[in-house]
Amino acid sequence: MTIVGVAEAWDWARAEFGHAELGDVRRTRRLVRVGAGVLARPGGTIGAVFDNPADLHGAYDFVENDAVAPEALMDAMSLATARRACAFDSVWIATDGSSINITDLKRKKQTGSIGAGNRKARGDKVHTALVLDPEGIPLGLCTQAHWQRGKKRVKSAHDKRLTSEKETQRWLDVRDATRQVMRSYAPGVRLHFLHDREADAWPVLLDAAHSEAGEYTTMRAQWDRRLVNEEQTQDAPTRYLRQALAQSEILGTYDLEVVAGPNRTARTAKMEVRACQVTLDLKDKRTDRHHVAPVYAVVTREVSALPKGQQAVEWLLLTTYPVSLLEDARWVIAGYAKRWRIEQFHLAWKSAGTDVESMQLEAADHRARWSLILAAVAVALLRWQLLARDRPSTPATEEFSNDQIEAVRDLQVRVEVPLRGSVTVGQMVRAIAFLGGWTGAKARPPGTKILARGWERVTAYLWGLKQREMKRKAASEADENARC
Repeated sequence: MTIVGVAEAWDWARAEFGHAELGDVRRTRRLVRVGAGVLARPGGTIGAVFDNPADLHGAYDFVENDAVAPEALMDAMSLATARRACAFDSVWIATDGSSINITDLKRKKQTGSIGAGNRKARGDKVHTALVLDPEGIPLGLCTQAHWQRGKKRVKSAHDKRLTSEKETQRWLDVRDATRQVMRSYAPGVRLHFLHDREADAWPVLLDAAHSEAGEYTTMRAQWDRRLVNEEQTQDAPTRYLRQALAQSEILGTYDLEVVAGPNRTARTAKMEVRACQVTLDLKDKRTDRHHVAPVYAVVTREVSALPKGQQAVEWLLLTTYPVSLLEDARWVIAGYAKRWRIEQFHLAWKSAGTDVESMQLEAADHRARWSLILAAVAVALLRWQLLARDRPSTPATEEFSNDQIEAVRDLQVRVEVPLRGSVTVGQMVRAIAFLGGWTGAKARPPGTKILARGWERVTAYLWGLKQREMKRKAASEADENARC
């Protein structure tokens, strides 16, 4: 086979970063080289990825180059994601905030406070939009905002601040940035945003309710919000969201397999579904101004007998997707379940795959550049994991090169990849997982940390073959020169 070693990751890196506009083509080439190196050998620190002195210094020079705007890296990743999304009529966009913990005892690393104030933890805040295909397989990041919190504000002043002065604005910014990218590069693709309960704030709801046609939003409700009183009389009783749902008709029921977890027993739960169209009465407490937001409310709640000490499973969702039948409600519920993909991305990015929290770069922009590269790789690792689980029959050649497949054939500790003939993604990922120390337990499918560990063995093997081939060629050339 042709020996290309770590360069096998370059096809992916070129697709993700090769079109980046960084002001100098040499910077773009370096970005591609750094991205390929990280995919070949995932690690949270530059030193953990690169042991070749030239590549190590090149990576540091790139990450610390203030002429490279982190936004330019994100623009390249967004374009690559939008191009992949063009293959589908619609995509899910899961957005959520998180934080990167950075050790900064002396507060010299341009960090801000994260988490609860009494923890005194330091680091960076991020808000990410992850684009998923209709089946929930990650296509890439559409945007990721990085910032540092300033001094803590007095809680009592929260209602008096402008939305632009609150972290609520981050949800709006990411939604708007995603729209701009997708309208520019994937204009025919329908967007469906997925948000957790933290997004249940009046500015986000208002933005969702009055978005353009062809765009939908589903979020989990945190508050039992007041509804507009349609009777417009002083004596009419005030209606709230849960009251309206309780008075609505039952659309139907379905069975849900509840997996075991902390304080949760595995069981088959009978779920009851109700839905209704409502108009939310949204109040801006700073100005006392009221806004109306027409949406659909969907609640799915466990109605079967509960194990002792357990709480019923319940989701109360607000959506702009029209819901009139059980099938509509089930589609919204199933769609919201895909929001969990962004939590899986955070795990793959922060600890289980690329270990971004192990970096200790001092400047905020340096961390932003490096963490964006790691984020792109984390999405790729998560994509492999989910393809192997949800679409295992996908041809391996759609995700891996022939040389990578041959390397796994050579290395596999048990025959998962056939010694001859075609190979699937499922077979490749299982073989890589065994190389990373997976036990093969059906109850615990391989995670991104195991895959990253196994993938490192594959790339190290290819790198060794490349070095051996280079030495052989050098010796052959030396012999030829001696004969001349």
